[in-house]
Amino acid sequence: MSLWEVEVTQSDCPHILITRKYPSLRIIIMGTEVIGRYERLFSVFSSPSTRELNSALNIFQKDDRIRNFKLLSRESGVATALYLMSKTSMFRKTSEIGLRIHPLVAKDGHEKWYLISGQSGVNIRSIVSDQYTKVISMKRKRSAEIFRSFYTAVRDLMPALSISDKFSKREIEILRIAQERGFFSWPRRTNLTDLSKELEMPKSTLSYHFRAMEKKMVDALS
Repeated sequence: MSLWEVEVTQSDCPHILITRKYPSLRIIIMGTEVIGRYERLFSVFSSPSTRELNSALNIFQKDDRIRNFKLLSRESGVATALYLMSKTSMFRKTSEIGLRIHPLVAKDGHEKWYLISGQSGVNIRSIVSDQYTKVISMKRKRSAEIFRSFYTAVRDLMPALSISDKFSKREIEILRIAQERGFFSWPRRTNLTDLSKELEMPKSTLSYHFRAMEKKMVDALS
């Protein structure tokens, strides 16, 4: 038995299509359960752009292959969801030749699978490749390398999870509007005076909120 990291693109996978449409989006599939002809998945969606995350979630749940989409949480740039998804061609085939290990990671229109199988790399590539699935890369991995990849994927989410948990709903709303109006762009497309008018908040109070949020971010990241 060998441990393989297989990177693929799949035309029948909603994760691939939505991460291709939104390059800033990353989906970490934490768990899968077979329910008849569907997979039930628990996934974490993340993006540095709250607006892109919200748009991606809205489009994703309307995909014909998605059923019973339930948003469990959404804070800042991170959301968790539970849903049913039609089995992809690769899922059906790998279920017959091995065992996949979670989490799986979808980004930039690709998905990384971690598979334990007694098949050779040549056989696995031949079995899973079809009109829906194209293998981008395939590497035999040691256990330590796989778990290091898992750690890296989850670690990248932790600052966002930690920060969003510390922010109040009002602070998150201020950040969302500031980001959408281009306050954090370079050059800026709006300023503190215009934001304070839109938020109906004194400029000094808004400035205080930004300073407080900056401190929370620095504390969380350090």
